[in-house]
Order: sequence, then C-alpha cells, then structure tokens
Amino acid sequence: MKHHTIVTILGFLGLTIIAQVSTSQQTWRTVAPMNTPRFYFSMVPLQNGTVLAIGGEDVNDNPIGSCELYDPASGIWTYTGSLAVPRGRGCAVVLSSGKVAVFGGQVSASVAQTDQIEVYDPATKTWSSGGHLLLARQNETATYVNDSSIVIIGGLSADGTTASCEVYNSLTMSSRAIASMHQNRHDHMSLLLSNSNNILVAGGRDGGSGSRYFSECEMYDQENDVWTVMTPMQQARIMGVLAQFPDGSILAAGGRNTPSTSAPGSELLDTASLQWTTISPMLQPCTVSGNVMLPDARYLMTGGQIGGVWSIETDNITTPTCEWYDRPNQRWYYAPTLNLSRDKHVAVFLHQGVNNSLPSDMVMAAGGLVGIPIVDSFQHMTTVNPYITNTVEVLDVSPQAMGYYIAHQPTTAGVGPQTASTQSHFEVRYDADFNSILFFESAQSTVGLLEVYDSRGARVVYLQSNLGPGPYEIRASQLSLQSGVYFVRMTFDNLVQTAKLVIAR
Repeated sequence: MKHHTIVTILGFLGLTIIAQVSTSQQTWRTVAPMNTPRFYFSMVPLQNGTVLAIGGEDVNDNPIGSCELYDPASGIWTYTGSLAVPRGRGCAVVLSSGKVAVFGGQVSASVAQTDQIEVYDPATKTWSSGGHLLLARQNETATYVNDSSIVIIGGLSADGTTASCEVYNSLTMSSRAIASMHQNRHDHMSLLLSNSNNILVAGGRDGGSGSRYFSECEMYDQENDVWTVMTPMQQARIMGVLAQFPDGSILAAGGRNTPSTSAPGSELLDTASLQWTTISPMLQPCTVSGNVMLPDARYLMTGGQIGGVWSIETDNITTPTCEWYDRPNQRWYYAPTLNLSRDKHVAVFLHQGVNNSLPSDMVMAAGGLVGIPIVDSFQHMTTVNPYITNTVEVLDVSPQAMGYYIAHQPTTAGVGPQTASTQSHFEVRYDADFNSILFFESAQSTVGLLEVYDSRGARVVYLQSNLGPGPYEIRASQLSLQSGVYFVRMTFDNLVQTAKLVIAR
C-alpha cells in the first residue's frame, strides 16, 4: 500500500496547483485593433505565423476590399494587398503552398454575388486572379480536400438558393461541375470526413427572410460523384458548427433553428452507423459565433447572436459568452467571457513563439458587431443595437490555462473576467488520449484526504495534507497504478466525494 502526503506528490508526483495560473491566462486580453472595422469577413492563420483578415462588410453592408496582417512579433496589424473584388460572406481556404484562395461572396449591399476567385501570396503580399466559379454565389461552403479538389457546395445565387456544386483545382485554376445535391441550401455546414473521402453536408435553409430551416443531411461520394440522403439531424440549424474530433465523431451545435431562435440542442454523429445522438446542450445556444478547434479534442465557440430579428443587424442580441465542447468529458464548459459582446466575428487558433508578452497557444477573436450591454430578467448580460468594431482580443488556451478554466466554472454568462469558483468539488476527467486526471478544488484552508481503492475494495493509495483554498490537479499516471477500474474518495471541507477512475495503458 502506498502512503504518501500530498506534499510528497507536490515534490515528486507532479501535483499542479492550478490557482497559480497568471491573471493573463484567466481572461481575454485586448490586443492591437485591426485598422478597419469589419464583420462577415474571413480570417486565417498563415504558415509563416501571421494572421490574414480578408474583406468583409462595413456598417452599411457594403463589401470591403482591404485586407490586413497581424504579426505576433510586432503585435500590430498592417494593411496588405487588397482584393480586386471587395466582398463579404465568401469562403477562404489555405492551400498547401501557404497561399490563400477566396471564393465567391457578396459584392454589394443589394446582395449581388461574384464568381471571382482570388489567390493571396504571403511572399509578395499581393492578390492575383485564381479563375472563376461556374456560378456566382455566396453563403456557400468550400471544403478543402487537396490542392486539386476544393469542393464548392450550394449557396445563394442570383436565381436564389442553389443545389449546384463544383470542384475547383488550384493547380490549374479551373472549376468543373459535379453532381448537385438533392436539396437547394445555403447557410449550411460541410465537412470532409477524416475516415473516408466523403463530404457531409448538414442543415441550411432554402431562401431568405422567413424561409424554411431544415435538418436534412447529405453525403457526397467523390469517387462516384453521387450525393446520398442520410439520417437528418435531431433539429434544424443554419450557420452552426460541424466539427470532427480525433475519435471520428462529428459535433453539430449552435446555429439558428428558426428565424428568431437559436438551436438549443447539440448532437454527435457516429460515422460508422451514420446516426445522430443527442448530447448535452450548449450552456448558451448562439449563432454566427467564432468557432475554433483546439488541441486535445476541444471545440471553442466565442460570443454569437442569441436573439433579436435575424434580418435586421441593429436588432441583434449578442452575448460575450464563450464555451467549449470537451469531447473526452462529453460536456460543454464555460470559458472566460469576451471583454466585448460580439457576433458575426471570426476566431482562429494561433501558435507563436516570437512574442513573450503573448500566450504561446492562443485563440484570437476579431471584429464583428458589438453593442450596448443590458441585463435581462434572468440576470444574463447581453447587448443590443450592435455597431461594427475593429477590436481584437486573445485568450490563452495552453494546457495549463485550460485546466484552470475547467476548475473555475461560472454559473452564468456575464461580461468581464471570470471569478474563481467558491464551491468545493472533486472530479475525475480524461484528456484526448484517455489519460485520467484528478481535479479538486477547496473553497477554504482545510485538511485534504485522498484515498484510492481497487475493484476488490483494497485501499491502494492514501494521501493526506493541509490544503490552501484553490484548485489542484494530479495526473493519475503519477500514482503508479496498474490498468484497471478504481474508486477515488476525496475528503475535504467537511465533504466526502467519490468518483470512478479508469486507467488504461
């Protein structure tokens, strides 16, 4: 039987005191703003470590042609080459060469589309013609397969919503028609399945204001150029999230399910059975949020629209709430709230090692519409009357910071930095590789007792020590336990909490 104190673990077994995370890791930090306020724009991290913001729309819904670069080394934005065709609501794709292709988009406030494709070269910082789409469109999706196959799906054209699709070849800068979907749609989601060469398309709508929102899904078989209708999602949604985790499962969340309500539920698609299963809902359903896949099978959503009249930008009700779906733990967690409530913005993940004043792993949220904070009847902080912004903020998403966010969960969304949790608790969590981690948090100074029992009821670990207030973590791999199922009992703050621990090696 092992008999150690927690102090011993602190020295030799890797106890992490999460409360020592710096203030900058607990909140979103405002960094240098873009030069131009913009929303409905594209933003992509480049292979050279910078971030490119592309086009968008201004406060009068007119398209923007200017583009700018964020360099983490200098910490500022500078203008780069402008688009030949100003546009918002297009699709940007990073090619294997490091260049960026942008497809379609809206080129006037009266909703006119373009077929122009433009390609940005980071080496020369200029845009050049990349050819033409077969159909001018906006609100389409562009699914990158490889440089010779970027699949352009659906969208809104001059003749209305379309089911037409085409494949763009960036090597020859040409497009060719492929089979059309069974259903016209725009504001849908698409995703290349990691375990096949098929493309999943989900949701969307069949027109403009007052149109039908739907849950129908289709799968495109590239080899045979065939679309197949598959099991629909549990609920309708437009402009939501479609993301695949390392285990192959696909998350559908967020978006709108009617012209006036956010889609309340979340669901997972099993790619083997092609069946959707309802999972825990988002803590604050929203749409037109920033969306980022994080390391360790976590998907972050920032801000978004939670109410108001969909077709009138100034009647948007937006939220500063951020949350991520943690696939290993199969639940949504709050992340720190944005400093500004925003929607129709963009968020990207950036790894950098050139500026010590910035996190090495961070999410950047930029632009969009922000507004005046109000408090509703449920004491939730939201905003109304949005205005366009050029502001930018970043959040530390390093493993240490993510552990801190898990341990400090607010009960509601609000504006400003999150405060530490004051409720004592203990929980076993699992990372993306199914490595178990023991999280516990004390609300006050106390004596902590941690006991681990095997499946036969024999106590195999006994840890006791004085604890200060704050959260802690112990990786179970540090306890030298064999593979198997155990039960962990934590006694502190006059509470006794028990959890099951699975160790698989």
